[in-house]
Amino acid sequence: MLSHSLCGLGLLDSSARFSQANQIQILKALYQFPDDATFGLAGYQGSAKEIYYKIRKTSLFERLLVYFDDQHEVFDDLCRYPGSLMYHRSHLSHEPQPDFVLFYMPPQVELKYMRFYQLHLAGSACFLFPFLPKCASPLEIIENPHPLLLYFFPCAGTGRLSAPLTSLLQHFQFLQRECSPLSANIRLNQTLSSDHLPDFDLIADYFVNQIKTLDYYQYMVTHDPFDIRALDSLPFLRKIALIRDPRDVVTSYYMREFVPQFGGRVLSAPEKERALFELMQTGFVNRKTNYFLRWPKLTTLADFFVNITESTNTLVVKFEDLHHAEAETYQRILQWLGFDWHPLITLSPEQLKYYCHRGSIAHQTEGGVRSDNPEKPVIKQGVLTNCRKGETGDWKNHFTPALTAYCQAQIGAQLKVLGYS
Repeated sequence: MLSHSLCGLGLLDSSARFSQANQIQILKALYQFPDDATFGLAGYQGSAKEIYYKIRKTSLFERLLVYFDDQHEVFDDLCRYPGSLMYHRSHLSHEPQPDFVLFYMPPQVELKYMRFYQLHLAGSACFLFPFLPKCASPLEIIENPHPLLLYFFPCAGTGRLSAPLTSLLQHFQFLQRECSPLSANIRLNQTLSSDHLPDFDLIADYFVNQIKTLDYYQYMVTHDPFDIRALDSLPFLRKIALIRDPRDVVTSYYMREFVPQFGGRVLSAPEKERALFELMQTGFVNRKTNYFLRWPKLTTLADFFVNITESTNTLVVKFEDLHHAEAETYQRILQWLGFDWHPLITLSPEQLKYYCHRGSIAHQTEGGVRSDNPEKPVIKQGVLTNCRKGETGDWKNHFTPALTAYCQAQIGAQLKVLGYS
């Protein structure tokens, strides 16, 4: 599947893609290939019909093994429907394996069909694109088709990365598969006792069973706490995981889940300290009729983050880097995904800047940088969002010396590994 490559013929006048002059130049270019090279032709809705008839009048026709298009006067071994590569057709005597396949179709469908033939055409053909530069590259270098997981730990700053990243994946035509978390399974929740809620291992197994069915060019997003090491059993899977200073994560979760339960009022210092200690020491279970969220204690949370840094095929993105080194961080993401250069998809600096802006609090709150009350999330159209401050190191504004010392004693080693000591 990953044995195909891509090469351009170096034609310059792409504005007149289907002109007679360009067709003549393409034929001349094909004659430059070795005498024993075999060819395939890939069109779309008859786009390659004229050049096909020109090839028929030349000696190149003897080396043309297949002409793929969805519109043919007669379908046979030579004139094939692209979908015939996927399904059995009793009237077809062979599966063609040309050395080169010429793509002669509108630019807006080139990527779709390049990926289709990459996945379904047997052999190791080189895909020829007339209007790309004369250089050959293996497709596995140009783009990685393997499925991708976006691992967003709750309160690690999901909104800061999720909107830009999903926009980039859509821009490069990856398809999102919906994730159905165990915590939001309504039928299951209505049968669960609050004393017997799934533990983190069962939650992880549930995600693994969904993620392992991802196809090429698909991605999935998770937003529940679980140990990412469970996914190391899936060697094909690539992962992008967002982490944050665990102390900020605890602070954000406390503000999101605890303060609203007290009517939105600001708790007294002793009440806040007591509640944060309880959250760190025992974790928390948010239980509703049709929903639950199991929140880990502080040591488990920090261990989850350390495990992320040790997980295979994983790009770790720090919330703090998104704030203090945004351009460099997104460039690193693009390079890791293979999106920093692509022969068939362009990403302008303006488009990238817009996608990055979608992760800002200013965008998510429709212009509001933060709420007037720093203890409350920003209010957007009357609904509390998870955007409260969007800052780094906010835990220092809420932790007492006793809380700070407790964190150092419990997770000091993990903070050092994560770079937060």
